[in-house]
Amino acid sequence: MRQLIQGHFGIPVFSTYQANEALKIGFECENHLGLHLNVDLYPVRIVDATGQDLPVGETGEVVVSNLVNPATVLLNYRLGDLAAFLPEKCLCGRSLPMLSFTPGRTDDLITLPSGRIIHPQAVRTIFTVEEQVWQYQIVQHSNTRFSIKIVASKVVDRQKLKERVAAKFAERFGSEISTDISFVDSIDRTISGKFRPVISMTQKSSSGQIEDQGN
Repeated sequence: MRQLIQGHFGIPVFSTYQANEALKIGFECENHLGLHLNVDLYPVRIVDATGQDLPVGETGEVVVSNLVNPATVLLNYRLGDLAAFLPEKCLCGRSLPMLSFTPGRTDDLITLPSGRIIHPQAVRTIFTVEEQVWQYQIVQHSNTRFSIKIVASKVVDRQKLKERVAAKFAERFGSEISTDISFVDSIDRTISGKFRPVISMTQKSSSGQIEDQGN
């Protein structure tokens, strides 16, 4: 969406980071490197599954405290978002800590039979190379069973596309993985209007390392 607005219409796009529980967590500046955090209003921590603070640069769950709400005290609240503190200072000169853009949520993580926990960005690259795939959604039903919905061009060879996607899943996640691939006209959004490309129905393990394979 950002690429469309900026490339097609020539309009600069800036993101803000907020939640119902904390309205002004962070903002994006003109350098578009990440989010500047309003830590004087909403201190942020990045933690692992056990609640331990993670070092700068390591992806974990965002935990926020609200220091400006006089009615309700909200401390160390898990937002369910995944992000990492950025080690670099922004070129804009602002001294606020930097947070990466949030690539997903904890309930979107994929758990493999080996116990490895995979970030949803790891499957994104399977589809971004397919120019005639408009949208996709992956649902993990168990550690080995996945269903995949694909919205694609009407002229694409669907059988060949299905074979390519299944082969890439097996190559990336193991031969024991089974995939049920179907083509649909559209994919439903959540009640909040958000689109979730990955949905995990499995119970996440409290241990294991998050693998960020977005590149």
